[in-house]
Amino acid sequence: MKQKSFISLYSGAGPAGKDIKRIRRLAVIIMPITMLLFGFFQSSAVSHETPGQEHVKDNVQHQVSVIRKLIYVIVTDDKGRPVTDLNKDDFILIDNGKEMIITEFENHTLSLSVESQEPVAVPVEKPSAVNTPVPLMNRVFLYLFDLVFTDQGGFRLAREAALRSMEKELEPDVLVGVLTFSGSRVLNVLHQPDRNREAARRAIESIGAANLMPLAPNRLPQTDPQIRISRSIDDVYSRDIFNQGSSDLLAGRIVAENFIWAMESFAQAMRYVQGRKVVILYSTGLHPAYIGRGRYYNSGNTDLGRAYDELCRRLADANVSVFSVNTEENTYFLDSARKPETERGISVLREIASRTGGQFTGDIYAAPDHIEKIEILTGAYYVLGYPIEESWKGEYHKIKVKVRKPECKVLFQPGYFSDKPFAAFSELEKKIHLVDIALTTRPLSAEEPMRFTVQVALQAPSPPKNIRFVARVPVKELGEVAGSRVEAVSLIFDELDRIVDTSRAELDLTSPEYRRQPVSIRSELSAKAGTYKCRLVLRNMDTGRAAVAAALITVPEPDRK
Repeated sequence: MKQKSFISLYSGAGPAGKDIKRIRRLAVIIMPITMLLFGFFQSSAVSHETPGQEHVKDNVQHQVSVIRKLIYVIVTDDKGRPVTDLNKDDFILIDNGKEMIITEFENHTLSLSVESQEPVAVPVEKPSAVNTPVPLMNRVFLYLFDLVFTDQGGFRLAREAALRSMEKELEPDVLVGVLTFSGSRVLNVLHQPDRNREAARRAIESIGAANLMPLAPNRLPQTDPQIRISRSIDDVYSRDIFNQGSSDLLAGRIVAENFIWAMESFAQAMRYVQGRKVVILYSTGLHPAYIGRGRYYNSGNTDLGRAYDELCRRLADANVSVFSVNTEENTYFLDSARKPETERGISVLREIASRTGGQFTGDIYAAPDHIEKIEILTGAYYVLGYPIEESWKGEYHKIKVKVRKPECKVLFQPGYFSDKPFAAFSELEKKIHLVDIALTTRPLSAEEPMRFTVQVALQAPSPPKNIRFVARVPVKELGEVAGSRVEAVSLIFDELDRIVDTSRAELDLTSPEYRRQPVSIRSELSAKAGTYKCRLVLRNMDTGRAAVAAALITVPEPDRK
């Protein structure tokens, strides 16, 4: 028992969990990490393994698997037009300072409608009707609709443009997914990325004006840059410490933090997914006051600004490019439109686009053909592949790609993280994983958790320890969640997914004590008046496999008689 011990044990029967040696084998056998962290991508373009190589050192035998790493590269000339006639020998690829041997190479050139006075030479080789080769790397378009920081008119135009692209603007080989942000710490997956355009279209059509969530203002015309609100995004287990600033700024900052958190989870999941990932973000952007940008830099809100910087880097490292579209109402004659971009969310939309290799496409009113432009910008590309030894250390690799042809600009993924097991996750990665599996039925950063039940009851009218969690779980029903190192975490989230209170303990579910009867889990947490999401998470600390129980509870206002 550790820390806030709340585990009441009954001797119980049940399997001792899966053999823990199976976990150790993960260090020497390459699994499709896509299935571990982002299971809804069913792609044939994941890394392919080659026979392992045996190495002997200090009388200990280690098996090192060799996999193929794929890098997506765009090359343009000095006028920004795609350069389409390069071959493998024209490229130089460096991984962590070492020049690599390029063993796989593809040149993808779509029918380009680039606006130019000079025609672009496009070599076309017609594929066989029978044996069309499978591309080394998929392209994935993810439509992300921000339902909080948006305007109704701009959202309507964005949805119409996205629906049009389903019919005529996207190439048939592109995988399409649909996501929404509704203010919580998770992105809602409405359609899993695939080539089913009809299903993607239905998912977009299902989002209506009634789904917009005006939890925080898009514009803060009277914002005082001296208002100070501070909280670290890394403090996932903190209590409610938002107690400063105006209500508008406070609400905006909370939801802005949730957006960054949700996108961090998304970036973490996308790290191991092979392919070129394009996010089309429809939003008015985070107001600079929320993250300490522009004249608000010294306002004390810069902790979220640093988190936003880190988010942009993580997206770029995961080969995710954000193409942002401003969904503000057409407010040309209003005071808000005459404000400089540094005092509007547009500046933040530009930032995430430029930092991830995407592009800010402008206002939705002035960019009806933005999908077509994005398709052109991402449609002509090269894929470079080279072998790497996979050590499961989770190390960061810095990438450089050059071409021997002069006056060319090369866009490429700046780096990547090698695969690693859950036990090697950083503390922040584990926290993101925990929140993801606790709040959504389709986690981005984990396999879908198992489900069980928990009883949550009010045992006192007010804090402390006024909410009780009770669950009895047969260990045999937990399957791979059971193991020698399992944490049990009770969490209470408020309406904006802030963690109000939490309690944690560790237990060994392989113990003989669990051979006959279920394990009984009890905890006492605190919350003031309000309605809360209650979660109990059992998570294997070696594998990350988890089981989740969910409930709601309302704490009434105290009787003031």
